[in-house]
Amino acid sequence: MARAVWAWRGVMLGLLTAALSAGHPGAVLAKASHHRTAASHGATAPAHAQSKGRATAQAHAKQKTASSRPVARRGKAPTTAAKPTRPVKVALAAKPRLPADAHEAVRPMIVIDAGHGGRDPGAIGPRGTREKDVTLAMALELRRMLDATGRYRTAMTRTRDQSVSLPERLAFARGRDADLLIAIHADASPDRRARGASVYVSGGRGVSHLAASSINSGRIAQALTAGEPRPSASSAWLQYSMIDQLSEEVDMVIAPARAAHLYVLGSRSIPSVLLETGFISNREEEVLLKQPAHRRRIVGAVKDAVDDYFRGIREGAPRT
Repeated sequence: MARAVWAWRGVMLGLLTAALSAGHPGAVLAKASHHRTAASHGATAPAHAQSKGRATAQAHAKQKTASSRPVARRGKAPTTAAKPTRPVKVALAAKPRLPADAHEAVRPMIVIDAGHGGRDPGAIGPRGTREKDVTLAMALELRRMLDATGRYRTAMTRTRDQSVSLPERLAFARGRDADLLIAIHADASPDRRARGASVYVSGGRGVSHLAASSINSGRIAQALTAGEPRPSASSAWLQYSMIDQLSEEVDMVIAPARAAHLYVLGSRSIPSVLLETGFISNREEEVLLKQPAHRRRIVGAVKDAVDDYFRGIREGAPRT
């Protein structure tokens, strides 16, 4: 019986050993479940790590962006970094600028009247030279010289061969509020030997002659005429200045300072002179008046006289 018991125990021990070596079903299921759980954890771990990494990267990016923006002050909206703008120039009110037309108005207006024109040829020389052609050429040259200085504004009663009446010439100068009126002519005489330039201002019926010299400069305005109306002091001073300059360049008549009733000199408000550039009736002077070089000498003297005239105004020189 003892043998039977031991045999039974041996059988039971063998079965138990076999069961342990083969794996108990419950133990096997538990082990498999554990492996599946471990496997699922292994599969989800990288995704979790990636999600955590992305969240961390986004947090760092937000932190970096927030650090690059200026910190908003309390009660004010945050400002964004913008491209620097140029500083705004503020105009100083201490010295206001004048408009362009105001600067233009400061410069004196000189009206140049080329005598005759169109249907009126003026005097005609022995060689057929027409006064209207000589006067226009000189007027255009005078305008060019005056404009070149930049100190004056100029206007011409005519710039081509056209007819302009005497009232129209005077109205032209008045309409432009002229500071000076210079009329250009060429003289003529039955005496073919007569020669020389002269300068006229408005005067009475009689004509007085006064030699041009520095000692007579103060008497010219008073001694030009014996009648009325008397020439303005400004016209007389310009007359003297022109005679003074012309006498160094061309021949002058014996008494170049003259006065007469001439319509174009009729304005009392505009200093006015009429220049007789020489006698076109004289053969020698007719030839000279046709030469551009000779005309430039005459016009250059007139331009210098205008400069002297306005320089005297600026310096307060006497006009009588």
